[in-house]
Amino acid sequence: MGDPVTATLVIAAASGVLTAGSMVQSGQQARSAANYNAAVARENAKAAELQAAERAKRIRSQGKSLLAKQRALYGASGVDLMFGSPLLVLADTAGQIELEAQDAIFAGKTQAAGLRSEAGGILAEGRAKTQAANIGAFSSLLSTGAKMYGIAGIAGEK
Repeated sequence: MGDPVTATLVIAAASGVLTAGSMVQSGQQARSAANYNAAVARENAKAAELQAAERAKRIRSQGKSLLAKQRALYGASGVDLMFGSPLLVLADTAGQIELEAQDAIFAGKTQAAGLRSEAGGILAEGRAKTQAANIGAFSSLLSTGAKMYGIAGIAGEK
């Protein structure tokens, strides 16, 4: 390796291979990070749905207590619950309770859908970064090859 041209060629080759390897590794790390972040977003989506279902369950439970109190108050006052205004009030209360429970579920599903969409975007970004890194690595190898060819060509002219 005492020949300066050979030494230059070896250094150029090593530099190109190291650069390409570094780019590929960077792409793989970007993809791994994207996979992790997407998995976190998907888990957060599941948690949002579970929390919404639990909130709806609590709303319904509290609503049952409210309806029971209303019936008890009407009963204590001697009002017939089977027709008229008391029946309409109880029906309206039950409807409002269920509407609030459904709103909670809808909000959780909407949040979950947003998180799942975010996960898809994260994965797409990870794929794009990986592809860019691979293209950069290939470009580095081509550039290195061209430099080596140029160095060898110049040395051959002497």
